[in-house]
Amino acid sequence: MVWTTEDIKEKAEKDIKQIVSYLDGFDLSDIQTNGFSVRCGSKVLKMTVVGEDSLDGLVNEIKEEYKSKMRDKIDIIKKNISKKINEMSDFVYSIKTEYLKKEKTLNDRLNNTSMMPDITFEHAKKGLSIIKGDGKNSLYWLVRGVYWPRFVDGIQIDPSYSKKMMSPIIFLFQTNGDRITGISTRKEIGLDYFDHYHQNKPDCWGSWKYNVEWKSPWDIIKVAEQAQAVLENINTMSIVRRSPLALPRIQTVQRHLLGRKDDLKDGSKLNQTDVRLGLKKDTLSDSDNVWSSIDVVS
Repeated sequence: MVWTTEDIKEKAEKDIKQIVSYLDGFDLSDIQTNGFSVRCGSKVLKMTVVGEDSLDGLVNEIKEEYKSKMRDKIDIIKKNISKKINEMSDFVYSIKTEYLKKEKTLNDRLNNTSMMPDITFEHAKKGLSIIKGDGKNSLYWLVRGVYWPRFVDGIQIDPSYSKKMMSPIIFLFQTNGDRITGISTRKEIGLDYFDHYHQNKPDCWGSWKYNVEWKSPWDIIKVAEQAQAVLENINTMSIVRRSPLALPRIQTVQRHLLGRKDDLKDGSKLNQTDVRLGLKKDTLSDSDNVWSSIDVVS
């Protein structure tokens, strides 16, 4: 049986009434003596009743005096018993209240907690990590990747020039339950939005459609690889920023095209033997003075 605070208080009040009724039922008239003894030195005199004289007035007076004194004592006893039972009731009530409070806190935490997927070392080697989201079934997935534009409208950029545009990035996935609700590119430090030609906070992915349902962490990694491949092509029909921060203006990139159109496959991957130079001063020549230092949309 689970006791509620109302049950506890009701039982305490019932016990108090029962004890008080016992005390109220006590009557001195029910007490009778058959005699008494008197000690005198080393001798004890025992007296017994051999006859009765009419002493009702005196007896009644003595009885009433004792009754009055006894009632006072019984009232004190009742008050003390009632006080102690109320103290115990309040004590149990406070314990019950604290228990219910902690139980609610734990239940709220449990209801807002989602099971973390089984992330292994093999997933981590692919650059995958995971953190708790804002809701019960919400998760954030971080997948390390590389931003490396290699085509403009399917026409290849001079590899020696495109390597200068390589940058490490984070693909941030937001999921709710078994559904992917958003993908965006972020900076490695601070996780701010990564500026590139299709970044509109979040990214503009054009006509690319990905599988929004995931069953294992490998599904997240697979979609991240697809997103990385999609970013290899700059689609000038959906340019958002023509001069992103730390990247060359789109007009400058177009001057380094090889002039031939290659098939751009969504499933293409980066060659692991390629040197990831990133954006360093020693990789830029004096002629590359058109790299943007401010974010301008034209």
